[in-house]
Amino acid sequence: PGELIPDTFNTESVEIAKGPTSATGGRGATGGSINLVSKTANLQDSTAARLTAGNADHMRATVDVNKKLTDSVAFRVNGMWQDMGYPGRDIAQYKSWGVAPSLALGLGTPTQVNLTYSRLVQDNVPDWGIPTLLPDTAIAQGITVNDLDFSNWYGLVSRDYEKTTSDIVTGTVRHEFNHSIALRNLTRYGTNYRDAVLTPPRPAGPTAGQGPEDPGYNPAVPQMRRTDTKYQHRDDKVLTNQTDLTVAFHTGRVKHASDIGLEIAKDKQPTYAFTDLFTNGRPPVDDLFNPTPFAAYTPSYGRTGASSDAEALSIAAYVFDAVTISEKLQLDLGLRWDHVDIDYTSVAASGVATLFGRLDEAVTGRAGVVFKPKAEGSIYAAFSTSC
Repeated sequence: PGELIPDTFNTESVEIAKGPTSATGGRGATGGSINLVSKTANLQDSTAARLTAGNADHMRATVDVNKKLTDSVAFRVNGMWQDMGYPGRDIAQYKSWGVAPSLALGLGTPTQVNLTYSRLVQDNVPDWGIPTLLPDTAIAQGITVNDLDFSNWYGLVSRDYEKTTSDIVTGTVRHEFNHSIALRNLTRYGTNYRDAVLTPPRPAGPTAGQGPEDPGYNPAVPQMRRTDTKYQHRDDKVLTNQTDLTVAFHTGRVKHASDIGLEIAKDKQPTYAFTDLFTNGRPPVDDLFNPTPFAAYTPSYGRTGASSDAEALSIAAYVFDAVTISEKLQLDLGLRWDHVDIDYTSVAASGVATLFGRLDEAVTGRAGVVFKPKAEGSIYAAFSTSC
């Protein structure tokens, strides 16, 4: 949930679907979807560790330990620590650590239970790159972006930061009634906290509030201001429950592998606005060619009074069927219905609230055919829709 830089330390595999995939990936998967399959405990004892070092102050360590506790119980834990810069860029730094334990019960039996937890913490100095807009004095001199050092960083080390904490708890229960029928239920609760202050590189100019009031301002010199700061403080939460019934059966000589499911999800995304109050003075302007990221400055943060809160309730029902007509001909069919109810409240700094609500329902589907003229190759065609 929420906004963060993802990490693959607890990822077993990555599944990528191209094109409209709402039938499988749910609402919003109009251009494709990416499924990250997390590592889980198994009955094979194993230990793996990796240390990585590289340029741009890159340092990373990971560990993966899996232990068989009994003939049907296993425990696994993955850990990660990272501290790295960004190649070709000054100042930017990305620090993170994560831990992901998992416990599996009933392995090799008809009823299996998997309990997993993942925490990822990041403490970054973010990078917003070089200017896309230059001061008028620079434009008048024929200066372009190509005249700048691409390693320049125009923020303030004493102010810019990005901190995120992501926690995900998942419980999965799967029961096989026989070789043909299985029922699975997954419940997941996730939270993601993000607190960030970022300084976009903006040109200083003679307009009030865009340079004249800032220490060191000189209208004759190409300068950048550091007052168009961006802030975000949000605490996203999501609760999801998914139930799947898989059934294998035959209709005459035709083989079916079907999946019928129901998914319910509740999202909540509150955020409030805050800003630098300039209680300790305004930040100094910066030189376009030789920025000063370590310039002395002490920020003073305060809430503006503006806030927003979004809540979404999603309900989806779906059915899929993999149909094997013969060894050479297979069909892949799917249909999904989505119901999304969103309530959004935006409160201005003045205290005026604006309410917005929306209810959407959509049906999406997919159909594919695979023809195997020979065992070594396939010819396929597919059609799908998204919402």
